[in-house]
Amino acid sequence: MSKTSIYDQLYQRRPTPEPKVPEAAPVLYDPQRLYLIDAITLTPSGRVAKDDWPEPVAPERDVSLIGPHGETLLVYRVPELVDQVPVQLTDAAAIKEWRLLQTWLDELIALLLSVPGNEDGGLPDLDVIWSTDLTGHVRDQVHTLLRDTLSALRLPVNVQRVESCRPLALHTLHQQLAPGDQPAAPWVLLLGAGSCVHAPGVSALSHQQCLATTTQPVGLRPGEAASGLLFKRQPLLSEKIRPEKLLSETPSSEHTDRGDEAGWLLRPGFVCRHPSRDRQRRAADHLDQALSEHFAEHSSQPEHSSQPEQSPDHGVPDFIVVDTLSLPGRSVELATLLMKRYPHIDLIEHGAAVDALCGWPGVVAPLIQLALAAALTEGAEASVAVFSVNQDETTPVIMLETRASAHSDTSYQGEGRVAS
Repeated sequence: MSKTSIYDQLYQRRPTPEPKVPEAAPVLYDPQRLYLIDAITLTPSGRVAKDDWPEPVAPERDVSLIGPHGETLLVYRVPELVDQVPVQLTDAAAIKEWRLLQTWLDELIALLLSVPGNEDGGLPDLDVIWSTDLTGHVRDQVHTLLRDTLSALRLPVNVQRVESCRPLALHTLHQQLAPGDQPAAPWVLLLGAGSCVHAPGVSALSHQQCLATTTQPVGLRPGEAASGLLFKRQPLLSEKIRPEKLLSETPSSEHTDRGDEAGWLLRPGFVCRHPSRDRQRRAADHLDQALSEHFAEHSSQPEHSSQPEQSPDHGVPDFIVVDTLSLPGRSVELATLLMKRYPHIDLIEHGAAVDALCGWPGVVAPLIQLALAAALTEGAEASVAVFSVNQDETTPVIMLETRASAHSDTSYQGEGRVAS
């Protein structure tokens, strides 16, 4: 009787299947809660960041740019831009936007210092979203340049993807930064650069009849800026974790150092539609009505209430940031609104305007507004109302709150909407 070899026995033995490791479920993020962690903006006046607020500079005359009546224009330029321009870029607006982006990228490492490393020692994931009004082949060219440049840098993050989006507005911020159906990173870098200091920009301002010239000094002066904002997406809470439980826990210093308590909460904004500012000077009344509907009324606690008075109260800002005060009627309109609704705010002492630091930079203005709002409230428990008033019949609004003040309210269920 033959003896079975060891090799035959091995062949007959069925291999033991390895246990399958369950795939981790993708993290779902709350589209209604977005946190601004840090921001750095380059303007003609200087760098705007948590620890930097430059003094406004005067515009300079540019003999190469001519107004509609043949006059030279006063413009705001960001100094010392990167001069390297790829040969494939020939569009004037694209060249200037890429030079601004390249110059800002020198600030990227400083901004990413706010991103903590993963607990397992790996690099945290980051999505990059570039807001631009460039279109077609020109946009694709700059997009490729941006993606390749980021890939060549040694960064303390894993850049998961680089995307472009249409120009961002205050009331569409949450929708445009929402991850959608695809897997998303917890961290988002929103980039934007804009300039009107070129012939197409001057032509656009002139066509809109808002260009400031020698003969018409009230209006927008061509300017430029580049901005980068670091956001953190908030995971959706499971049914087992209730907001009141999270708020009842005292955050540890470890969490604070990791950025869990740093930054500002941005609640979804809305856009107020109203009659033309040029035809009717009642925009302040329409804004007041829309704010009353959207934010909590500024009212003190009842005399015998057991609840402590909260400061700042949700919906009652401590500061205001606008895109421009240079267009006709804007200063009076906002001053009237503040006197009627927020008398504790002085437009000069507690406000900031984008065009005061950089002229009119174009569609990147909303990004700069958010960066200014963050810089205004650094180190304070405060909130900022951000208004875009450059349009004639619409006013986008968003509220930015420091995390400490936002913890006082867990009942917010709003979403971006149109008020009329």
